[in-house]
Amino acid sequence: MNLRRALVGCCVAVVLAAMGAWCSLAQAERSAGNLTPYDDNCIIWSPSEFELGDGGDAYTKTSMLGQGYTVTECINETLDDTPDALLSDLQTPCGVRFQIAHGSSAAILAEAYETVDERNDAFDGYVTAGWSASSPQEIYKATQTYGDPEDEYYAIMVTDAGVTNNLHSIEDGNGTIIFAGQCDSDGLKDNHGGREYFGYDNVCTAAETAADSGELWDHMTGVEDYGDSRPAWDAYANGTYNSHFTHYSPLSTDGKTTLCPAVTRYGPKPYLCSNGTGYVKFDTDCTENAGAIVTASGLTISNYRWEESGSNILFEINGVQNRSYTFTCDAVLVQSYLNDTALDGNQSPSSTDGERYNGDNFVWGTTCPCLN
Repeated sequence: MNLRRALVGCCVAVVLAAMGAWCSLAQAERSAGNLTPYDDNCIIWSPSEFELGDGGDAYTKTSMLGQGYTVTECINETLDDTPDALLSDLQTPCGVRFQIAHGSSAAILAEAYETVDERNDAFDGYVTAGWSASSPQEIYKATQTYGDPEDEYYAIMVTDAGVTNNLHSIEDGNGTIIFAGQCDSDGLKDNHGGREYFGYDNVCTAAETAADSGELWDHMTGVEDYGDSRPAWDAYANGTYNSHFTHYSPLSTDGKTTLCPAVTRYGPKPYLCSNGTGYVKFDTDCTENAGAIVTASGLTISNYRWEESGSNILFEINGVQNRSYTFTCDAVLVQSYLNDTALDGNQSPSSTDGERYNGDNFVWGTTCPCLN
């Protein structure tokens, strides 16, 4: 009996020391400062899909749905006079825009028509709506050839001035992540706004944009690197991409943009033999919601308090006995501060976190060494 008490006392001393270490770490570590876009919707925009093929839109849809985003597809799969991808779609506020198009460092092919008359009517409509066809020229007409034997279609082009004057402020206001799958699109990075801009400093193909976007989204949705490269800069720095694939951060300045919150650290773990303070730290600033953020059957958890811009939740644990416990962090109550996307608490496969799909709780277990 005395030996049992001695072992328990030793166990408690060890665990208290460990708890002190992880509580101190939780309180001292500052927020990573990662933010999401302001909107939780994604626009997939491809005005020449009938010619270029799928440049990654199908996998982008899967990836964005997997992080809780709604998806609007503006894809021209056939050439006709009622295009499904329009210049005006680029003015729609969104959190993510995936755009695959012909382009250059000074222009983007924004609309494609089978007949010249329908193109001209649409062009005149944009001029009437306020787009300038003269100085500064924001839009112009072009004829695009394609196929073998060569055929042609009729396009409306938007210039760098058109992007600056009509898109930049919308992208800034929504903190948009832009994937610009156009040749030489890096040349337009200063004309666009938003939190993150991914482009190309040379020519690119649909196959290359599909591969690069797939790699990027796999990092940002936690599929790669065990969920450790979800922020935009980490996703770019740790991926394997085409040598001409580029990244620029107009608003975030340092690539601190995520799609939704995920857990980076938590405690107590793996041992819990006495009352104390627990914590869960997230990679994204969250709304400081009230309620039972973390629960554990058989324990009294109270005094929830948010710290570090909503990226860290602390709580008090009482009622501890010498047994195992399972803690649950509620995904419904952990939402990103800017667009309310839910926690991605997925831990499958083991030792990962933040792998799509999101909306699942983060669950972990503790034990007491006295039980061994």
